[in-house]
Amino acid sequence: MEKFFDQWRSSGKGKKILHGILSTMVILIVLMLLFALICIIRAPSLDLDDVSPDEYFTTVLDENGEEIQKLQGGESNRIYVSLDQIPDDLERAVIAIEDERFYRHHGVDVRGIIRALTRNISSFSASQGASTITQQLVKNNLLTGWTQEKNIFDKIQRKIQEQYLALRLEHKVTKQWILENYLNSINMGNGCWGVETAAKGYYGKDVSELSLSECAVLAAVIQSPTNRNPLTNPENNRNRYQYVLSNMVEQGFITQEQCNAALADDVYSRISANATNPQMDVLSYFEDALVNQVALDLQRNLGYSEQDAWQHLYRGGLTIRSTQNSALQKIAEEEVNRDSWYGEGVQAAAVVMEPSTGEVKALVGGRGPKTASLVMNRATSSLRQPGSTIKVIGEYAAALDTGKATLATVYDNAPMTYSNGTPLKNADGSYSGRTTVRDAIIRSINVCAVKCIQSVGVDTTWKYLKDFGLSHLTENDKVEALALGGIAGGVTPLEMTAAYNAVANGGVYQSPVYYTEVLDRNGNVIMTPKQDTRRVIQKSTAELLRSAMEDVMTSGTGTPAQFSGTDIAGKSGTTDSARDLWFVGFSPSLCCGIWGGYDNNAPQSSSGYVKSIWRAIMSRGQTGSTSFDSPTDLKRYKICTKCGKLAVTGTCDHTVQGDMTREEYFAPNSIPTEMCDCHVKVKVCTESGQPAGPYCIHTEEQAYLVSGTAGTPDADAVKPASIGSGTCSVHTEFWDILKPKDSDSNKEKRKNNWGFGWLDDFWW
Repeated sequence: MEKFFDQWRSSGKGKKILHGILSTMVILIVLMLLFALICIIRAPSLDLDDVSPDEYFTTVLDENGEEIQKLQGGESNRIYVSLDQIPDDLERAVIAIEDERFYRHHGVDVRGIIRALTRNISSFSASQGASTITQQLVKNNLLTGWTQEKNIFDKIQRKIQEQYLALRLEHKVTKQWILENYLNSINMGNGCWGVETAAKGYYGKDVSELSLSECAVLAAVIQSPTNRNPLTNPENNRNRYQYVLSNMVEQGFITQEQCNAALADDVYSRISANATNPQMDVLSYFEDALVNQVALDLQRNLGYSEQDAWQHLYRGGLTIRSTQNSALQKIAEEEVNRDSWYGEGVQAAAVVMEPSTGEVKALVGGRGPKTASLVMNRATSSLRQPGSTIKVIGEYAAALDTGKATLATVYDNAPMTYSNGTPLKNADGSYSGRTTVRDAIIRSINVCAVKCIQSVGVDTTWKYLKDFGLSHLTENDKVEALALGGIAGGVTPLEMTAAYNAVANGGVYQSPVYYTEVLDRNGNVIMTPKQDTRRVIQKSTAELLRSAMEDVMTSGTGTPAQFSGTDIAGKSGTTDSARDLWFVGFSPSLCCGIWGGYDNNAPQSSSGYVKSIWRAIMSRGQTGSTSFDSPTDLKRYKICTKCGKLAVTGTCDHTVQGDMTREEYFAPNSIPTEMCDCHVKVKVCTESGQPAGPYCIHTEEQAYLVSGTAGTPDADAVKPASIGSGTCSVHTEFWDILKPKDSDSNKEKRKNNWGFGWLDDFWW
């Protein structure tokens, strides 16, 4: 092998290849140095005033362009403190977790870069960063244009400039100046900027009064202000908090005994009691959801990190055009907070959307005074069991859409068990026998719902629910109990409202949005929402579901939510012991979902208040069209409600159970062709109760069911065995026609009155 390489090197060809490689490498190095030089030349001037914290508040507008909120950044929601007011423990905690070699590098940590590259290569990821505190300060306060980077060259240029300016800055100022400005600039979550505001916001005291454990909690926030917010995500913060303390021990900032004492401190219990944000107006629940969505979209659509997205949101001077209808938001807040609706301690949430756009017009995430921003929002993040509200968008939507059923399809509402043998019962404990899908929706019958999911398939139903936006479903939810809302993860009021909004929108799902545009401080549109839009069900299916839900409002479980002045459709839902109460429905212009219950999932004694809240919000907030569009893809046919087939005139409308016919809607591909075969019509002699013969005068026609399940009303409507298959045994001769009705009694009576013995015997 050595001989081969010696020969290759000594040959002219080998020398040429080696020379070419070396020449290429030199050219690449020269080009890289030239690119770096150009980047440095184009770097902004290093003005210390620009490196210090700056202020640009963000304005939030409602759908009419009226200002509803200011998201304040910079000094407007920052209390600047000097380094001597910041405890050593906080300084050291931040250095230990963000830049352990802060006092040993000159702005750029070459050793840290090599270590991060090694870890990223070994883990096949880019999770490890090597930006120093100095670089972060330059990037966040001076190189603000980095947020508009469009390609890798922009990013490389910014990174070179960032390192160059960091080196220059460290030649101009002290480490103490850099650390002081950094600690006053950073996003500390919950709308707090800088460590002083964070200390007051989370602990209700000055930063100088913080203990070691409290300092470590704040240091744990910096990397991800939302995900590690100690108020809303204490467990995520705790994981980072433990890492901060272990790093402090490892780097000699604290002893192991101090670390153990801090770990034993119940530091998080003090946060919820003292959390305030005196520098900002408290955001409404709608505004909470809005800023969370904008911050997330800045990351997804424009490539910001989480830290930088929130920094730009609160300090970038943006204008956010929200979808909020301020009048409707005020109505929703008033009705959710109306004490007369509830018992003590009950919570509620409300979401109002516009069917044609998927825009959220109003949102309330809890009952009672809202004392802090970006807190738990029951409308967007509280996972609850959906109960019967899932039936419409689950098995019934799937069955109608796939042709497995129509609104006329009949399921036997009788005692049954799940496939695994577990007993199933209806909420009211009664059974109605043969029942159409429409009536099953109107009366929210559990047995019919489970028989429907057995027919259409659990997997198919699960897929439809996922398409309707129920994102927390898991493989474990592929069970028959899914038909009744028995799911592991739960749903949020926002998800359930958006799902029904798709039905109101003709079967097209649109992910909920809270804004239409985001503008920079110069008035340029930098972002619009990327809405997830997809057809979930056919338009005809949506029209069928809407038709059934209209009947829910007039003759079913939704009658307490009914009001006049507009067409409305809706569905209620109640879980075991009324732990979760729902009402979701829509008019031509609004879709509204209401949830009510205890945060601890306790049983409730009252169940009607969610319908009252829904009625109040929808009736007060109703605008626009008041009439649903007439079904365009449906046909109407008269059906027998006991078999779902075409009705037989004179039979299905004259049964022993009454008129069993109804006009029903059908999609074009599901129009019935068969006639009723579940009824049998019999002409009965009213004197004998037997099938009428040719000599019976007093007769009537009666229609009976061919069969019926015991324990249901259908069992009593089956043709009695006494009727048999023969004919009347009383009127068997021609002259029997002349016999008056009740001949035996009349005969005795007239014998007594007339006394014509043999003549009476002959005539009577």
